[in-house]
Amino acid sequence: LDPSFPNAYYSRALSKFQLKQYTEAEKDFNAAYTLGLNDENLYCWRGANYYELQNYSTAIENLNKAILQNPNNEISFYYRGLSNFESGNYNEYVEDYNAALALKYYARAEIKFNMKDYKGALKDLNESLRLNPTYELAVIERGVTYYMLKKDNLAINDLTKAIMVDSTSAKAYYYRYLVKKNKNDVTGSNTDLMTAQSIDDNYVKEELSKKSY
Repeated sequence: LDPSFPNAYYSRALSKFQLKQYTEAEKDFNAAYTLGLNDENLYCWRGANYYELQNYSTAIENLNKAILQNPNNEISFYYRGLSNFESGNYNEYVEDYNAALALKYYARAEIKFNMKDYKGALKDLNESLRLNPTYELAVIERGVTYYMLKKDNLAINDLTKAIMVDSTSAKAYYYRYLVKKNKNDVTGSNTDLMTAQSIDDNYVKEELSKKSY
């Protein structure tokens, strides 16, 4: 191994983790961290490794950092939930378990959406949001799904809710533009389109180049 290459230590640590060599994996995870690796994957799997070593507090500390960097990683919620359970933090365990399940439903909803099974996607998105009502990506995707189902009022409610939480989502603004266009709101639709373009013009160009909805 190149001692100056943290990814080499990280890769070897993952291999050792899969072989259940948790003590040896810990050394390589720590070496990767010491050499400057500081991303969600390292924190996620180092946290998982600490869980297997029954060091639950350190596991939670690492998994918190992973989730802070990427709140859409099911594995991080799964291992943090297990670590919370073993630590006696049962309320936190339920929250993490629900968050992990919400991500599963969201992932399946995306597959159904791409298959144009919009009713099936909506069912999974509703379940995802039941489990995690603050899951912003699911709110946006449900708004888009409502749009595809021609339920404009429900679509605009979800998309507006998402924009209130995060005003940097080009997708939310773009689909709200489409909904407002359907409702003959010329001023509102033009404003949302221009906002979407100012956030991510490439995304808007790509969407506009597709077939009309």
